[in-house]
Amino acid sequence: MNYLQAIKQQLKRKSQFQQYYNSAFKKIQKDILIYVEKYIDLLDTANGKILDTNDLNTINELEEKILKKIDVLIKQISFDRRLNEFNANTLQVTKDINGINKLPENISNIRLFIEQQTRDSLQRAGVMQGVTKPLNMLLQNIILEGTSKAEAKELLNKWNKGEGEALFGARGQKKIQNFEQYFNQIANDSVSQFNGNIQNTIRKEFNLNGFIYVGGEVEKTRPFCHYLVSKFNGAKIPYDAMESIIHKYLKDESLNKGMIEGTTVENICVYKGGYNCLHECYSVLM
Repeated sequence: MNYLQAIKQQLKRKSQFQQYYNSAFKKIQKDILIYVEKYIDLLDTANGKILDTNDLNTINELEEKILKKIDVLIKQISFDRRLNEFNANTLQVTKDINGINKLPENISNIRLFIEQQTRDSLQRAGVMQGVTKPLNMLLQNIILEGTSKAEAKELLNKWNKGEGEALFGARGQKKIQNFEQYFNQIANDSVSQFNGNIQNTIRKEFNLNGFIYVGGEVEKTRPFCHYLVSKFNGAKIPYDAMESIIHKYLKDESLNKGMIEGTTVENICVYKGGYNCLHECYSVLM
C-alpha cells in the first residue's frame, strides 16, 4: 500500500470517528430539544400568544437542569475505544508513509489529553457558552416577543438548524451559535487535534523533514488550504518550503483568512488551516 492509499484509509477512519461523535451528540440534541419543548408547553398564554409576564427566572432554572442532563448524557459516550482504534490506524499510516514500525511512547498521553479536552468542551463552562446561553437568549426573546407556542417551537428548531439570524425580528439580535455548529466543531476538532498532535510528536521523535497536506475542497476552503491542496496534490512538501508558505500566507491579510495567529511550521500539523479545518497534515521523511 502506498502512502496516499494509507492516508485515504485513515481519513476514512477519521470520518467514521466523527460520525460516531456526531451520532452521540445528535442524541443529546434531540433529548434537550424535547426537554425545552416541554418547557414551552408550560408557559402562560392569552389569545394563543405567550405572555411577556412569564417569569424569566424560570429560564435560568431550565438552563441548570439542561446542564445537569448533558453531564449525564456525556458520561455515556465511549471516548476510549474510539481513540484507541484511531491510534492503531495511525500506527499503520506511520508505517506505510515512513517505514516506522512504532509510535512514540507518549502517544497514550496525547490520547488522554485530547479525551480530557473533549470532555472539558462538553462540561459546564463549554456547554454554557456554546449551547445553554444562546438557548437562554432565544427563550427570553420568545417570551418578550409574545409568539405562539407553535411559533416558539418552530423558532427553536430553526435555531437548532443554524437559522438563528432570522429569529428575533424587531429585537435585532445577531445570529447565535446552535447545537449543530457547537457539537460538530467539537467532533471535528477532537479527531483532528488528536491526529495533529500525534503527527507533530512523530516528526520530532524521528526527525522527519517534510509534510503531506491532504483533504478535499469546499466553497469556503481557506486560501492557505486551497494552495497546499491544489499545488501539491498529496505530494511531499519539504520543511523549508512549508515554513515559507506559512510565513507568506500568515502575514498577508488577503490570504490568512481563518488561520490561527502563531501558526508555524512547528505546529502546522495541529493548527493546519485554522479552527475546524477539514484537512490533515502528516509528517514525512523527504
